[in-house]
Amino acid sequence: MGLTATQRAVLVVALAGVVIGSLAVLALRLREGGAEPAQFTPPPQQSAQVQVSVRGAVVREGTYWVSEGSRVEDVLEVAGGLRPDADASQINPTARVYEGTLVYVPVKPNPPPYQPPAGVNRSQVGLAKVEGPRIDHGGSPSPHHQPTAPAGRVNVNTASAQELVGLPGIGPTLAQRIIEYRSTYGRFTCPEDLAKVRGIGPQTVEKLRPYVSF
Repeated sequence: MGLTATQRAVLVVALAGVVIGSLAVLALRLREGGAEPAQFTPPPQQSAQVQVSVRGAVVREGTYWVSEGSRVEDVLEVAGGLRPDADASQINPTARVYEGTLVYVPVKPNPPPYQPPAGVNRSQVGLAKVEGPRIDHGGSPSPHHQPTAPAGRVNVNTASAQELVGLPGIGPTLAQRIIEYRSTYGRFTCPEDLAKVRGIGPQTVEKLRPYVSF
């Protein structure tokens, strides 16, 4: 017995629905299994560099390039760190540095003798050796080694620590401070400039006036 026209139409519609449904399921599976579109990631930008100078009680004085936004502690690390005689209480390690910043690390009052790290000689760190008067067996300075005023004038811009100790009122500590001051700030031009060195007052300047030159 053959199908009527109505039955054939229903069968065609049913088959078409099955085919369309199968295609829809297949398309959905292909979409789920496909790779996600690639995302573009911009390349990292290189940080800007600034030039910073480091002076004072550090292992290696000099001028260095550091990343913009660096702090004082970062610059000191590049300079080899602080020397044992550095007065760390006078610096702010978290302060930011900028182009042209000068980081100056002062020396502690009456610092202990400094020994450079292994592989770094004394001339590389610019620290002069200072010797004080010899001590006799009685525990007091020997009169044969007391500092006396030199016969001629002493040029304070070129004199060694030993020569400066021979000036009236100048001991090993002040001699070292004079050397450090002129290395950091430049030449002295008159006796009054010596008063800029910590520990030298007007009375000492007057004592030095007849014996120093510039």
